[in-house]
Amino acid sequence: MKNFLFPLIFTLSIIFSNDAPIWLEIPSQSIDEDYVGYQIDLESFVEDPDGDPIIILDPILTSGEIEVLDIDSFILSIIPEENFNNQIILQLTADDGELTSSTEFVLTVNSINDSPFFDNIGNIEINEDEPYNDTWATNISTGANNEDQDLFFTVTFDNPDLIESYSLDSEGFFSITPILDTNGETAFQVYLSDDEDGESPVVEHTLTINPINDSPFFDNIGNIEINEDEPYNDTWATNISTGANNEDQDLFFTVTFDNPDLIESYTLTPNGQFTIVPTLNISGSTLFSVQLFDSAFDSSDIYTYSLTINSINDSPFINDQSFIIYDEDCGDEICDDTNKLILDITMFDVEDIEDSDELLTLFIDHDNINNNYTTDGEYGIFFNQDYNSENEGVIEVPVYITDSEGLQSQIFYCDVVVNPINDMPYFSNLDTIIINEDNNYYENWAFNISAGAYNENQILEFEIFFENQNLIESYNLNSEGYFNINPNLNANGQSNFSILLNDELLGQSDTVQSHIIINPINDPPTFDYSPT
Repeated sequence: MKNFLFPLIFTLSIIFSNDAPIWLEIPSQSIDEDYVGYQIDLESFVEDPDGDPIIILDPILTSGEIEVLDIDSFILSIIPEENFNNQIILQLTADDGELTSSTEFVLTVNSINDSPFFDNIGNIEINEDEPYNDTWATNISTGANNEDQDLFFTVTFDNPDLIESYSLDSEGFFSITPILDTNGETAFQVYLSDDEDGESPVVEHTLTINPINDSPFFDNIGNIEINEDEPYNDTWATNISTGANNEDQDLFFTVTFDNPDLIESYTLTPNGQFTIVPTLNISGSTLFSVQLFDSAFDSSDIYTYSLTINSINDSPFINDQSFIIYDEDCGDEICDDTNKLILDITMFDVEDIEDSDELLTLFIDHDNINNNYTTDGEYGIFFNQDYNSENEGVIEVPVYITDSEGLQSQIFYCDVVVNPINDMPYFSNLDTIIINEDNNYYENWAFNISAGAYNENQILEFEIFFENQNLIESYNLNSEGYFNINPNLNANGQSNFSILLNDELLGQSDTVQSHIIINPINDPPTFDYSPT
């Protein structure tokens, strides 16, 4: 038997199937209680074997308490409920459009101890020797509703010497017993603690223990008498007491005057030193009342006495003067009784507290005048000849005034400006000049040349005019008085001439009239000779 091989024909069919997404292991996740803002990117923890796009379906909470749960693409956001701590378990589902796969996601929320807190009444005020017992702290909390802990208060006083004993229980009831016969003020600090060392913020308030005391008292001198413009400064109050030996309080006096216009200022210190500054230049009397207060505003009896300020005559005084200017030499050749400067009280700003200006009298202190002037023994002033303010300055005249009771002011130095007046220059001369024809004249013709006063230093210049100009070729008279005359050649005869002296300020001397005589001289004959 023979074997025959027959070909076999097969059909291979490949059927493609879709695989579900695969979740990888997500590392442990944890946050602290009350943390806000947790997010995780899930894209790296899920993949699809077929490379299909994946979406994450809305997570399903299987355990825990969540305020916000959100998926945005692969970003998972979780905000736990306030004060929640434990595990939050979610079912996460990945979908490739056909198949899905799920995994469990665990977020551990670590427990955090919340700080306890409380409200309170605040400052405490009690009276001396009276205890305080009241519910001072309210709304006491462990910090979260889910925390059940033992709470206790801690209290400290800045000044424990005021406190005999105190307690503040966990219900907020505050008991304070002050030390007997003690009063004052102290700050105190309070905070709340739990049994996990959680602490509230420290609050600070003030405990005030008001004094309950006897009224203060004091002794005193009584009525006061002083002179006008004289302050009073003396220990007026004595035996000053708070009212009891065990009361140590600040004391202060109050003073009121019926006529405060008499008083510039005053103080009465706690140790009884009384200072009164009366208003200047005022006298009179006024009642004044004094009362002693302690720091609790308890007061002594009111004591009323009189203050007498005796009138004292005040000196008059000269405040200022008018501007006084008077011409040199009293506007003439020399000062005399007809032209002297006369001072009067209207030239001055005078003042007297008691008297009007009409009752005041002006005087010159004749014993203390200087050498630049003299007086007539009353109000008249004679300047020294040629004295003026341009060269020597003003003169100072010591003056004073008296009031109706003869009380004298201080010396006031009155300034008088002496207005400089230009004195006219002058000179002397040799008068008539006689020379011969064709001779020159040169002599110190003018002498005793002056600017008019010893204290005037000016450039002087002569001015000359000849009536017969035909006689004179040239001439010059310098400031020292040397006269140079050059007559015209062969001229002779006579001529009048006038001369005056000028200064820089256009002052002129009197014009001097004089005469020049040029005697004729016979000249030798002359002739011309021209030989051929």
